[in-house]
Amino acid sequence: AYWHEQKIPAVVYMLEEDRQYHHHRVLAQRTGNALWTDPEWIRANGIEVLATLETEGEWLTAFDRTIFDAPHEAVDYVAIKKWIKQTAEAGAKIICIDPITAASSSFQPWIADQEFMIEVKRLARQYHTAVVLITHPKKGGSFMTGLDDLAGGAAWQRFSQSVIWIVNHFPAKEEKVETTFGSSELSINRTLWLLKTRNGPGAGKKIAFRFSGESLTFSELGLIKT
Repeated sequence: AYWHEQKIPAVVYMLEEDRQYHHHRVLAQRTGNALWTDPEWIRANGIEVLATLETEGEWLTAFDRTIFDAPHEAVDYVAIKKWIKQTAEAGAKIICIDPITAASSSFQPWIADQEFMIEVKRLARQYHTAVVLITHPKKGGSFMTGLDDLAGGAAWQRFSQSVIWIVNHFPAKEEKVETTFGSSELSINRTLWLLKTRNGPGAGKKIAFRFSGESLTFSELGLIKT
């Protein structure tokens, strides 16, 4: 939604939830009301819902063109590569897959992962676009300790240019954060960890964030001091 607001051509292929789910989530963010994700609240507040849809309708229609979904069918790497090529040819400059772990691969996934990454990097170079792949930790992993904890084979960490990991803190914790006003002890509930930054500085650094459950939005607080 932020990229869309900034007029940056960005698209996302949602492999888990359907289009309506993402409509409700983005409306929650735009209105600051997380109850948009609650079907019972929507049914009980028809007047407010209709008023919001009238106000946001034009924006939502335009935003809708950035979302592709396939929540009820298995999508393999061949279909995803074809979609990336089509959207890149159409002018998309940021192409997201959420999550890539939902894609079905072959009986030799480590080979399929590598072939997929090599082809996606070729397409990104050819069309001067960025491809963002969302993944998860390995099954049974409760928290991230390094690149080896990414779900899937070694190709994800080996062939990616950057790996950014979001850590959820529950309950929130206190961290010493370097802000624009100096160092402060702040309560944070998310950490954005730069696990890999091949083409720039910052690898290993962590950035403090605060996630609001009321608006489903993030606020960047600053660099965590170590």
